[in-house]
Amino acid sequence: MTSGCSNQASSRLNNLNAKSDTTSMNDQSDVKKTKLAASFELANIYAQAIEDYIKLVKLEYKLNYDTLFFGKHKYEQPGDFPNIELPKSINTTQIRLITPDQGEKNRNVRKSSCYINLIGTVNEEVAEFIFINFSNDFAHQFDLFINYKYNSNINKFVIVKSHFKKFKL
Repeated sequence: MTSGCSNQASSRLNNLNAKSDTTSMNDQSDVKKTKLAASFELANIYAQAIEDYIKLVKLEYKLNYDTLFFGKHKYEQPGDFPNIELPKSINTTQIRLITPDQGEKNRNVRKSSCYINLIGTVNEEVAEFIFINFSNDFAHQFDLFINYKYNSNINKFVIVKSHFKKFKL
């Protein structure tokens, strides 16, 4: 089992995509630029959430990760990971987007891997993420819920609430 992700684009992000598609090369170029900007903004909040996940898990469980695996499904379904590029690493933790098949292969090779099912909802004012943490044997260990609110004064999402639902470690 690998991780997956759900996303609902914000209207702030959608506003970047709101330009109509015309035959003008300049207009088409502008549409591409705004789509790239929306993707970049969405990638930033996902990267921020992953960074906060790493920090909160370290505080709560004293765990340090060298690599986190997230499933990159491409079935165009609501549970699919959004079409964004994440950094190769966040702080000192490697970030890997893998297919479900790769997840199964990793399970047989790496005996201490962590797999995360990441569910995210983002809109112009709030972002909510659920990190569902599994050990290599796919035992459900814990869930971490992180809720953000967009702060227009600093042009960034800030955590307003986070909590763990514990299973086992």
